[in-house]
Amino acid sequence: MTETLIAALVAAVVSLLVSLVTHATEKRKVESEEHTHEREMRRRLTEKLLDLRLVAYPKTFVVTDKLRGDLILQKGNDVSVDYVKGVLQELLEWQRDNAGFLLTKDSLRAYRALRAALAVEPENGNSYSRNQRQKMFKCKNRFRGTLKSDLTLLYQEDFVEQEDALDGE
Repeated sequence: MTETLIAALVAAVVSLLVSLVTHATEKRKVESEEHTHEREMRRRLTEKLLDLRLVAYPKTFVVTDKLRGDLILQKGNDVSVDYVKGVLQELLEWQRDNAGFLLTKDSLRAYRALRAALAVEPENGNSYSRNQRQKMFKCKNRFRGTLKSDLTLLYQEDFVEQEDALDGE
């Protein structure tokens, strides 16, 4: 082999290696930029969702406040069917007008449980039994708790991102 041919082969191999390293580096850079862009888009969506929840959720706290323990659990306190149906109607309107797409799976389950507890007919003719009122109260508390946890979505997202970063190390 001539020296010219050897030099050309060495140059070709070096050029190929440089191209491969450059390709790998660029590929990693593009993947990193895509990941960053995706994370920013998720963050914006999460912030928008949180803003919408901060507008919608206080309204349901006003409605569910009508199911406070001092109103529905006190002995001798007869909770009328009309009162409970009124609260149920307000919840239905709130869900239809404000929160239909904002609820998480947990808050939707809790909402449905509360709705079911409020839709039950009274056991004692025109007044609800103590067990029925306790169920309403517990379902209301669980629902409000899930709504509060929905508002921590940003912090949970940060926590998941930190875990992902630690797993990648």
